[in-house]
Amino acid sequence: MKNNLVSRLKNGFYKTLLASASLGSLYCNKNPIEPVDEKPVITSSYLSPTSGMAPVSVTVRLTCSDDNSIRDYTLINGLERITTTSPIDTTFALNETREITLKCSDSKGQEAVYGPINVDVTQPPTEQIAFWNDFGGNEDIYVGDLIEENLSNFKRLTTDPGQDLEPAWSPDGKYLSFTTNRNAQVTITIMDSNGNNQKQITPQSYLSKGSTWSPNGEQIAFTYIDFNTNTRGVAKINSDGTGLVKLIEKPANGTISSLVSWSKEGQIFYDMYENNNWDIYSVKPDGADETKLTNTPYNENLPSVSPTENRIAYVSDKFGSLDIHTMKFNGSDIRRITTNPGVEVDPRFSNDGKKIIFAFDAPLLYNPQLYLVNSDGTGDWVKLTIGDSKRYPAWRPKQP
Repeated sequence: MKNNLVSRLKNGFYKTLLASASLGSLYCNKNPIEPVDEKPVITSSYLSPTSGMAPVSVTVRLTCSDDNSIRDYTLINGLERITTTSPIDTTFALNETREITLKCSDSKGQEAVYGPINVDVTQPPTEQIAFWNDFGGNEDIYVGDLIEENLSNFKRLTTDPGQDLEPAWSPDGKYLSFTTNRNAQVTITIMDSNGNNQKQITPQSYLSKGSTWSPNGEQIAFTYIDFNTNTRGVAKINSDGTGLVKLIEKPANGTISSLVSWSKEGQIFYDMYENNNWDIYSVKPDGADETKLTNTPYNENLPSVSPTENRIAYVSDKFGSLDIHTMKFNGSDIRRITTNPGVEVDPRFSNDGKKIIFAFDAPLLYNPQLYLVNSDGTGDWVKLTIGDSKRYPAWRPKQP
């Protein structure tokens, strides 16, 4: 009796378990458990370079995979957002530092992110060149930005209907002196580096040109003809127009020296026409120790000193056309820099002394343009300008 009861209970228990299992099986089949929905996975990525000098050519690549379909790829470059339906593989230029972020999204809006990565873009060194430009017969002073041997971003500083030419920077780069021919008066004027506050500083009774600044920026030397005394030579004046002093005074002979250049060592260099010939001279700022540096049957003029070594760039016609030469302050170690049969004039050294900017045209100066050459004469010329005639370049001193 007892055994039969146990047997019946066991059978009922097992049947209950089987029934429960069957119900569970039915329930699971009706509502299957889905696998976890995975986010997109980046399978390959690339962003390079991450630094450089503008413009930086940046290449980016991104591919992704997902159990769902990939909906789109997005490149975020600063404020710029580019979205595509294909894996990103593109190259673009950056001109400033940016954060780059790459994303891919699947059909459910889930994202995989690469970045942000900072691309550090440094700006190329910019230097400024002042020059004379003849735009439609209006002869004015302009400035342009020199960036990696490309002169651009021209800005006109003077607008007077008369002639404005021969700009020269003050040592701190805050001011420009230049020659003006306004109302039949050739004088020296100074102005701010942006063209404002123009002020004539040399007397009306002088024909004044070819200015240069003293190393401390307090004085300006220039060439002159004094109509009251019928003399010519080199003079200096305070930058406010006071304290005029003649350093070199000779009888007027119908010529005026072309240019003056004041070295940081305290020598003033100039050219002078004597005995039917142009030669280069030096004199101290007090007018003492006038020295003739060239003494040839050829013409040497337009001297300009190097800011980094004791050398002068100048122009000579020794080889039949006007070429640029350099020499030491004492007139020795003469080197020919240009050999083109055209006309090269107005040489000026770069701030580091490695380049010379000058004006060139051939066969004559009908439409001169600005060029660069290595100061040792090696390498090819680089043409900086086209179009209207340009001369008298002046390299703005670097600011501390």
